Amino acid sequence: MTILVGTTVCNVLFGDSTRKLAVDAGALSVLKVIATTEFEELRESTARVIMILVDDKWLQSRLINEPVVSILVYVLEDAKDSTWSLECAVKAFSCFAKQAIFRSTLIEKGCIAAFVGAIINGRVTTITVAEEICRCLCLLSYENELVGIMLSNHILVALYCIYKGNLCDSACANMMAITLRNLSGNIEIIHRPLDINGRPETGRNRDTFEKLSVPATRLEVKACESIVKQEGFRVLGWILRDFHVNNLQLYRSTAMILHNLCKVPELHDTLIEQGFMDIVRTVVVAAGHLVQDEYEDDDEYIDSEDATATATGTGTGNTTNSNSPSRTRANTIT
Repeated sequence: MTILVGTTVCNVLFGDSTRKLAVDAGALSVLKVIATTEFEELRESTARVIMILVDDKWLQSRLINEPVVSILVYVLEDAKDSTWSLECAVKAFSCFAKQAIFRSTLIEKGCIAAFVGAIINGRVTTITVAEEICRCLCLLSYENELVGIMLSNHILVALYCIYKGNLCDSACANMMAITLRNLSGNIEIIHRPLDINGRPETGRNRDTFEKLSVPATRLEVKACESIVKQEGFRVLGWILRDFHVNNLQLYRSTAMILHNLCKVPELHDTLIEQGFMDIVRTVVVAAGHLVQDEYEDDDEYIDSEDATATATGTGTGNTTNSNSPSRTRANTIT
C-alpha cells in the first residue's frame, strides 16, 4: 500500500498538467514522508521527482521554502552502496546547484557534509557519481561569502578523498581546480577596453590591463591556510601532474590559485616545501604552446549572457561580483 501511494504522488508531480495543483494541495510535504520510508524505490522516485521540480521556473520560488534539500540529504545519507537512489540524490543536488538561488540553501542545509559522509563511508564507487559531486561542489564554491561554512563542512576532504579513491577523471580535475580557485579568492582586473571589432584589446595594448594587487581579506587568508593545511594544495599538484596535458582550463585555474595563495606571506615556506615551484614550472612549460591569446576569455565556459556583457562592454571584470563572467560561467559547467 505504501509503495502504491508513494508512486501515485510521484507520478502526479511528474506530470506537467497536474504538478501545480498537486503542489498547491501540499504534495511536497507528502514527498518528505515518502522519502523517509524503508523502500529503496520510493527514495529513488523522490530524488527523480525533485530533479524535475527544480527545473520548473514556476516552482523555484516555492521550493526555497520547502524541505526539499533536507529530503535529498536524508536520501543521500540513507542510501545503500552503489544504489540508484544515491546516484539520483547526487544528480538532484547538482541540478539544484545549477540554479544560483538555491546554492546558499544547499550549503547551509548540509549538502557538502552529506557528500563527505557518503565518500568517506565508501558509498561513492563510480566516477559518474564522483563527477556529479565535483560539479555540485564547483558550482557551490561560487558563493564566496559562504566559504567559511564550506570549509567547516570539510569540502577539501571531499576533494582529497575523490582523488585518493581513484574516482577522478579530467572533468573532475578541472572542476576540482575551479573549486580550489574559488575558495582561495579571485584575481581582480580592470575591465579591458574593446577594439573596433568589439573584442578585448590585446597585443600592444596589454599595458592597459592592470591587475589590482590588493591584500587578501581575512576570509581569504583563512581559506588559503585551510587549502594548504588540509591537503588542498597537494591535491592541486596531483591533478595537475595527472591531467595537465593540453588542458588550458586547468592551467588557468592553477595560475589563479597560485596567485591567491602567494598573497599570504605566512604560507610561502610551506608552499615551497609542498612543490610550489614544480607546479609553476609545469604550468609555464606545458601551457606556453597552448596559449594563443593571453587575455582571451575561455569560450568553453562562456554562456550567451557573458558573451553579451563582454561584447557590449557592460561586464564589471570583477570575478567576485554576481554579474561577472565567472558567476555566469558557473551555470554552464557540463
